[in-house]
Amino acid sequence: MPSTYHLVKLVKVKNMKRKNKNLGCDVELGGVGDTMKYGTILLVGGSLAYAMWKFNLFGGLRWIKDAFRDLKLAPKTISIFEDEQLNVRGSQIEKMFNILRQKADNFTTQYGKLYDEWLTLKNQVKTGAEGYGKTFYESGKMQYFGSKSSKEKMTERLDSFRTKVLTEVRSLQARKGFKIKGDWTIVNGLSCFPFC
Repeated sequence: MPSTYHLVKLVKVKNMKRKNKNLGCDVELGGVGDTMKYGTILLVGGSLAYAMWKFNLFGGLRWIKDAFRDLKLAPKTISIFEDEQLNVRGSQIEKMFNILRQKADNFTTQYGKLYDEWLTLKNQVKTGAEGYGKTFYESGKMQYFGSKSSKEKMTERLDSFRTKVLTEVRSLQARKGFKIKGDWTIVNGLSCFPFC
C-alpha cells in the first residue's frame, strides 16, 4: 500500500498535467506569443486600411476623417444642445410667471419674492461659448467619473425652480378655476370645450 507521501505526490502530478492541458498559446510562449498576436493584428489592420485607401473600398478613408471631424465638433454640438435645454426651461418659467401676473390679485405681494429669486437665477444662466473648448475626451472623462458641466448643473437648478413655480401656478389655478393650454396661455371662456 502506497504511503501518504506517495499519494500526495501522485495527486500533484495529475493536477499539473491537467493544468498544462488548459494552457493557451500565449501563456506557453510568453512574450513571443504576445508579440506575434499584436503584430498579426497590426499587420492585418494596416493591410485592410491600405486596401481601403488604394482601391477606394467603403469610400476610402474619408469616413475615418469624417468620424474624427465629428469627434472634434462633438463638444460644440453638446454645448449647443445644452444651451437649447436652458433656453426652453427659462422660457417655460417666464410663461408661468405671466400666468401668475395675469391671475394673481396682487402679484408683487404674493409672488414678488419668488420673482426676485427667478431674476437672480436667470442672471446666472450662461449660454454660448462657455464649454466649447472642452475636448471630447474630457467630456467622456467627466461622464465616467460622474461629474457634471456647469450647464448640466444649471439645468438641474432650473428644473427644481420650474417645479417650484409650477406648484404656485397649480395652486392659483385651483383657487381661481381657470384653464391653461399646452403653450402656457390662459383659456378664456369655454372656446376649446371639451378638449381642455
